[in-house]
Amino acid sequence: MRITVVVTAFNASLTIGDAIDGVLKQGASDLELIVVDDGSTDGTGDLVRQLAPMAEVVTQENQGPSAARNAGIARATGDLVAFLDGDDVWHPSKLGRQLEVLEAHPELDLLATSWSRRYPEPEPDGELRWLGYLDQLALNQFQTSTVLARRSLLERVGGFDSALDGVEDWDFWTRCAAQGTLAVLESKLVMYRDSPEGVSKDMRRFLQGTSMFLAKERERGLLTPRHFSVIESWHYQRIAVASLLVHDPMGAVMALGRLERLPISATIEALRTRTIPFLSGRLQRRRRQSAASWPVLRSIGPKCR
Repeated sequence: MRITVVVTAFNASLTIGDAIDGVLKQGASDLELIVVDDGSTDGTGDLVRQLAPMAEVVTQENQGPSAARNAGIARATGDLVAFLDGDDVWHPSKLGRQLEVLEAHPELDLLATSWSRRYPEPEPDGELRWLGYLDQLALNQFQTSTVLARRSLLERVGGFDSALDGVEDWDFWTRCAAQGTLAVLESKLVMYRDSPEGVSKDMRRFLQGTSMFLAKERERGLLTPRHFSVIESWHYQRIAVASLLVHDPMGAVMALGRLERLPISATIEALRTRTIPFLSGRLQRRRRQSAASWPVLRSIGPKCR
């Protein structure tokens, strides 16, 4: 099957070389590479032309990641489309592993992988985790640079929504989950570089984007009003907690204020079935991490005296 790789980049001259190198090492026999330079001023496009002369470089005014990805999808000719941000890196086996899974499961429309903040060391026999609409609505399950999707699904769903600041990927994968069959291969095959300016660092911006996204999904009516209210309550509760963790109590108050228009029974159910289990699981993970590091601390302790 022909694969189109859509790379989006904005002022990525320091990282685009690693991104392109990861694509070229995939060894795919029929690969189309489209790089969308979203208004860079640091020579990103020229660098891509030097590193990958076979690539189609699309230059446009800066319009954000949604418009850049849409421009790449519009030019894609492959049966499958893979996404890569210009500051992320693929393991050389990434596409090959995904193709093996798609051949074994032809019913799959979209397959992502897990990822790491360091250069990945993929698990040889990663578990295949199937996901539905509710899974994706409750929490964004996909990191964009891990996704390989059938172009037919992307065309049915339509493009990324540029009006959704910072949550456009969550919205897009949720719409994919409503119209296709999705899964994640639990093997780290992508290195994700986190941006300090990312929306996840600005909880008030994330709250605004989440509210707009949830309003869209509420209108689609794929869940009962009661069930959807529980999901909404969960999101505002988790954003409140996250705001407190970044020392923004007013942001937490703003998030909790969104609960006023939701049924109190839904808020209580979300707290009981989602928020408390989520916080409990997070606390247990931190305890395990602390316990794992304790022998190391003891071993180096005497040397610090």
